[in-house]
Amino acid sequence: MFGVQWTKFIAYATDTREAYLAEQSNALNEVAVDMADLPFVRLSLTGKIVRINKEAEECFGYTTREAIGMNIKMFMPEHIASQHDGYLAKYRKTGVQTVINTTTRQTAVRKNGEEFPVEICVRELKEADGQVWYCGSIRDITSRTLEEQELDRAKKIVALTSEPMVCIDTKGIIVELNGAFSQLTGFEMNTLVGSNIKMLMPEEVAIKHDQYLKSYLKTRERTIIGGEPRQVSFKTRRGELTETSIRVQELEASGVYVGFFSIDFQQQLLSETNRKTHEALFTLLVNPTIMMTHLGTVKVASLSCNTFGYTQDELVGHNITKIQPPEIAAVHDEILETYVKTRVQHVIGSERRIKVKFKNGQQVEHRIIVKEVTPPGHPEPLFLGELSDMSGETLSANSFTKMNSLLKESPFAIIKINDVGIIELVNTATSMFGYSSEELIGQNVKMLTGVHKDKHDSYLKRYKDTGVKTVIDTFRRVRGETKEGNMLEISLTVRELKGSGESFPSTYVACLSDASEQAKIEAAHTQSKFMMNCIPLPLVVTDTKGVITSCSVSFEKTFGWKVNPVGHNITSI
Repeated sequence: MFGVQWTKFIAYATDTREAYLAEQSNALNEVAVDMADLPFVRLSLTGKIVRINKEAEECFGYTTREAIGMNIKMFMPEHIASQHDGYLAKYRKTGVQTVINTTTRQTAVRKNGEEFPVEICVRELKEADGQVWYCGSIRDITSRTLEEQELDRAKKIVALTSEPMVCIDTKGIIVELNGAFSQLTGFEMNTLVGSNIKMLMPEEVAIKHDQYLKSYLKTRERTIIGGEPRQVSFKTRRGELTETSIRVQELEASGVYVGFFSIDFQQQLLSETNRKTHEALFTLLVNPTIMMTHLGTVKVASLSCNTFGYTQDELVGHNITKIQPPEIAAVHDEILETYVKTRVQHVIGSERRIKVKFKNGQQVEHRIIVKEVTPPGHPEPLFLGELSDMSGETLSANSFTKMNSLLKESPFAIIKINDVGIIELVNTATSMFGYSSEELIGQNVKMLTGVHKDKHDSYLKRYKDTGVKTVIDTFRRVRGETKEGNMLEISLTVRELKGSGESFPSTYVACLSDASEQAKIEAAHTQSKFMMNCIPLPLVVTDTKGVITSCSVSFEKTFGWKVNPVGHNITSI
């Protein structure tokens, strides 16, 4: 019988779909990592590098072979690297995430030792088999950091510059300004930001400003924005109108307009002193007197205007039509506009009788004389109107009493002295020296003159002997002395009231105002110039014709100037 040999086969079948899908997923991830435009690093739980892509090689300067198996600390500066193992151990123990699943800014180190800023995004990856990896993408933000530093530097320079600057959006809302603009207007920076720029404009301009912006956005016709500098008026925190030159530029594609105010600082201080002094004397006028612009806006009103029932604050900055009957107010703007265009005098330069509308609605007949008083070089016409009550209620016999009343109400210190310096008259504002009027009258004015008290008598005598004016009819800043012995910065002007011989010698009237705030502004300006010179960047400021008006020391050194560049054209470099 033949033997039969049997062969047996056993087959096993295993579902490999999950493994296949996992393999495909891993392959896809590897391709994605290689194609990523950011440096990518995969780490073990202990921080050992198990994978980097080509971008990481180029970023850090290591090849894959050099990096695999090394600790990620090799990419860190010493002060971070020395603590990194502890960070990982703490996370493994507590599970509290401080870096994992976050994006942070750090400093990294290249193979050549160069440190550079990076933005790191770290994720924890858990695979199906329980294996845990840390995956990090790294973005070199050197360029971004430089841009941010440049922006920060630019903001600091803007903040330090003495040229007032303000930025508004397309709706006129103030979005940014510098300290110089805050000082110029008298408003705190946080008060202005978020407010409409109209708050700083005269009423007749403010009501049209929104339409100006809308028209520009619609037509792009450059009349103010991007145009030549122009003279404008703006309101300070005190409600006073101040003249300045403004240049407006648009920051392309940002929807922001920047206004640069051209202010000669020393001239500004002088103008401020002159203005305050003139206003002090102006306010003492017995008859109601008003100075207004060509648009009818009241710039200054004498204290005697309170006979109309209004305070100075209620008149200054408002249109003169406020005190006019409706029939005159309706045509007043047209009368001014016609005169400015033709210079034909119908009302200007003449004497007329009109009715003035009081605050209570009463209308009282007044005589008015209007004159143009535009100073040389002033860009816009100014007008002065003096009114006299014709109702019989104001009598010349009361003028002296009224004058003394106005003198007392003036916010400026007024001191009248005789020809040897003895104080004859003061007003309540002289209390800034700490003395009462009784303590001052009859005393020599030199008690208030600080360091010059020993020389004041000789100043007066020299002027009487020679007639040479060194103080009389000038505006100057001096230091006075208070009762407590403190020094006080003062703006001073002195006028001579001519006498008639020895029996009636000349007397002198001094108008003083506290200039402490001006002194602070001046000191801030000096500090700003000092800080500008401390900045290592070459900084230069020019006018619209390219003439250098200010520059830093580093600018002079960088371009080799051996003489002061101020006054030269920027084309020289």
